[in-house]
Amino acid sequence: MMLTKKILLLKVPQCEYIDYKANNLANIRNFVPNISLALASLEAFINKYSNHFNIISKDVNTIAYINSKTIIDRSSFHTLIDAIIDETEYDALGISCSFANNYQWVKYAANYSKIKNSNIPVIIGGGYSTLYPELSIKVTNADYAVIGEGEATFLYLLNKIFDIDNDTFDQIFPQNNGYAYRDKSSNAITVIPKSSYIKNLDLLPFPDWDLEFINHFFDKFNKRELPIISSRGCNFKCIYCSTKKAWGNSVRLRSAKNILAEIDYLYKKYAISRLHFVDDNMTINKQRINDILNGMIDRKYNMTWDCANFAIKTLHKDTAKLMLKSNMDRVTLAIESGSQDIQKIIGKNLDLKTVQNVYQWFNADDSIPIHLNFMIGFPMETIQDIKKTINFAKHLRAHWTQINIVTVWPHTQLYDMALEKKQLTSEFLKLDNLDYRKSNSFKNVSWTYDDINQIAYDTNIILNFLEQRDLEHPKNYARI
Repeated sequence: MMLTKKILLLKVPQCEYIDYKANNLANIRNFVPNISLALASLEAFINKYSNHFNIISKDVNTIAYINSKTIIDRSSFHTLIDAIIDETEYDALGISCSFANNYQWVKYAANYSKIKNSNIPVIIGGGYSTLYPELSIKVTNADYAVIGEGEATFLYLLNKIFDIDNDTFDQIFPQNNGYAYRDKSSNAITVIPKSSYIKNLDLLPFPDWDLEFINHFFDKFNKRELPIISSRGCNFKCIYCSTKKAWGNSVRLRSAKNILAEIDYLYKKYAISRLHFVDDNMTINKQRINDILNGMIDRKYNMTWDCANFAIKTLHKDTAKLMLKSNMDRVTLAIESGSQDIQKIIGKNLDLKTVQNVYQWFNADDSIPIHLNFMIGFPMETIQDIKKTINFAKHLRAHWTQINIVTVWPHTQLYDMALEKKQLTSEFLKLDNLDYRKSNSFKNVSWTYDDINQIAYDTNIILNFLEQRDLEHPKNYARI
């Protein structure tokens, strides 16, 4: 008889930790309950490359969202985690955590599982374990921590834990590394560094979305939208970016044929009306992106789409035209700085004249809103540099402008530079404060956080409200 083990995949809350005994939750920020691509991808991968496991996926974020009436009751997260663990029979627990500052939710879930049954192994993955593999095991009482790209490593660990031989999997994915584990006898923690990644991303199955659950989410969200990823990684060298910790130093691409097959699948099975590409750099290969866009145009989907990010320096004008023709409904351009000097220092290296040209490719059409991202508060910036960024944002005057305060992510080049120069604050070094909405990263700089917070606030209010460009014509009121 074939051995079948039940694996509970749990996505912990994607917001700051909440003391459920606290009387006042007024200052706890809400969050956007994005559907979990990580869980859907892990479940599909295990189901394709093993028949020894029964996967049970539970995303606390979306469950809380579906159950909410007006706003999400954030004080109920602990009860929800408890109920999932209490009511689910499982042989191993996999915990997915998007960001390092969510670590206390990982700790809570892992400890609760250990209290229920200390012999059940706990495997954690995501942003926290990627940045802090050894520490994450110490803090959370987990048994294993996955570093970066997780599908093959997670299945490898499950096979190892339950002593399962899977020759087919081992032949297709022979090098499995990038994890930490606790020795049962000595309690010592060993880290196996990440040194290899899945080269052929077409080997990955399409994410497995639970149809009944996803329909409940769609009804609540009032939009049939799903995420999709067409590539992993970025080959640029921005000093503030932590992408390389998760995906490695290069870009790996799914083929256009494979992407279009997944879009066909999502469109037919889930009747989606919108796709959101979560790539770090979708346009790195011109032929591939053009093939994807032409395929979408040829299929005449009754569907819109957008992309979280693409590199301005890798975008061509004919690709921009195809984006507009293929029902792209929003363009996001990550410019970051309006100072040419700062562009060079932070490794973004955008030519601001090129930025303006690319912006005009989309702005001239005016059929879709343009979203611009900027960052202020780099430790090497002066107030004059910051004002250049603000003036550049005002000059472009997009439909939506986002001025963010720089948050330095651990083990990035910016982090190492600031650490060496003793510019990191003690408050920042607390993982709970690793949040782009909390401005406390740097000290010994030429500006103050009071100043740049006020600058960011004023600019956001002016450009997005008081001088919102869509107010100028009634036809754009609905877009506001």
